[in-house]
Amino acid sequence: MAQQSTLARFFSGIPQKRKFDSQSESKVKYEQKRKPRVFIESWKKEFDGIEDSPNGMICSFCTKFPLLADKTSSLFTGNTGYRIDSVRSHFSSEKHEQCSKANYAAQRRENEEHFEGPIDVAIRKISEKNSKLLVYMFNTAYCVMKEELPFTLYPTMLKLQVKNGSDLSRLKSYQTDKACARFAPFIADAIRDPIKEKIENCKALSIMYDGATDVSISEVEIIYVRLLDDGNPKDFFIGLQDLEHAHADGVFTAIDTAMNSHGNDNWKAKLVGGGSDGASVNIGRNNSVATRLSAGQPYVLNVHCVAHRLELSILNAIKTNPMLVTVQDMLKKIYKHYHYSPKALRELRAIAESLDEKSVKPTNLGGTRWVPHISAAIKCLLKNYVVILSHFEHVSSQGRATPEVVGRATFLSKKMKDYKVLTFMFFIDDLLKIVSILSLQFQKDGATCLDFLDSPQTATMHLVQLRQAPGTKLQELLDNIEHRDNNAFYKDNKLSSYAQFNYGPFQAIIDVVVDKVSGRLENPNDPTKAIL
Repeated sequence: MAQQSTLARFFSGIPQKRKFDSQSESKVKYEQKRKPRVFIESWKKEFDGIEDSPNGMICSFCTKFPLLADKTSSLFTGNTGYRIDSVRSHFSSEKHEQCSKANYAAQRRENEEHFEGPIDVAIRKISEKNSKLLVYMFNTAYCVMKEELPFTLYPTMLKLQVKNGSDLSRLKSYQTDKACARFAPFIADAIRDPIKEKIENCKALSIMYDGATDVSISEVEIIYVRLLDDGNPKDFFIGLQDLEHAHADGVFTAIDTAMNSHGNDNWKAKLVGGGSDGASVNIGRNNSVATRLSAGQPYVLNVHCVAHRLELSILNAIKTNPMLVTVQDMLKKIYKHYHYSPKALRELRAIAESLDEKSVKPTNLGGTRWVPHISAAIKCLLKNYVVILSHFEHVSSQGRATPEVVGRATFLSKKMKDYKVLTFMFFIDDLLKIVSILSLQFQKDGATCLDFLDSPQTATMHLVQLRQAPGTKLQELLDNIEHRDNNAFYKDNKLSSYAQFNYGPFQAIIDVVVDKVSGRLENPNDPTKAIL
């Protein structure tokens, strides 16, 4: 019946009723009622290069490089639909990627100093919270490198921070030792770049260099630069440069390579001075690093390190003194006795605890600088005098150790109770205190030629004052010596070789020291004084 009705309508020419399209009608109604689409400003942060224009939203990178762009893309001609899907499709296309790279290269050529590279863009897109966490990780990596720790400790340090409440576990990809290694060049650049800029902008500079050995036991040259920064002299570390050869040409090549690596090809034109130790390869008159630094530039001033010269003058003044030889031998034996025997060190600490004293492990005499090492060794011995002497007397009286150890303990205990040895150590402590202060003045950053003139004069005045009367330490010893039954005791220990105190031999040592220091530091031909 329904089919007949339909056929009748067809042959009679009466139009058939169409079914109602509810989906199409709802779509039409939506388009009529919806608000007009507009450009979303937040898209600029997410999609670098997108902009709004009178023709609709466009990609500024693609319109800037039409030869590389996809001209059929709606974001090249202007998209008025303002749909996020269109934006994502365009920015994931290969043509847009090529335009983006071209724009990056153009920005770099226009301004080398103020352009935003891929790393900067990536960091800018990281959330503020993650940026802070990344800063914490960089600081942790810097601590690892600054303290010369292995990279494998970096993950452990991060775990400790997480345990203390930090949220570093969010960035899992940066928690390995390999991540720490990846941070290293960026941290180095952050430290090196300001130095490069200062060297590039300075008008004059000086070079300080010395031989060294790195952790791989390779011979290297350590290089510093001194220049004026805001009117004040400052020292900057350039680096450790490998030496192909240890002769003058090899050292000069290492210096030149290190300076060039900082982007300072014209450093030699700014050079006004050089400083090093007294090795002939550095400051020889005919064929040395100094002659190469001053080649064609006679105004370049090459100086033998004043701290090194002071060290040599003191060593030359007292190194042959018989009493100093005895004291040095005694200090070496004491150091070896405790350094190579954990049992001896444990017994020393036990005795210190029973005497209610603090125990400090004796130090070694070896090292780059002789003065501070022997001074530290003497101070340590005098500070632990009662504890160390009690231990040696205990070892020698018990006789349980090997004959060699008993013999050493007996020898050292006798020397420590020798009046002449004891007074000499206290005197040397006073003497080296003055010398150490002078040495530190020479070594401090920013020291100038005026400091070089003033500091020795002040030290000489203190030495003259020490010559007039015993110093603080020696006088303290003399005041604490007790006399009982025609014997002398220091801290209840009977002293041998006791005699009436005679300051004459110590005054003679001071005279030799003053003469040697003056000869080394007050040479009229010294180039440092010549410029003043």
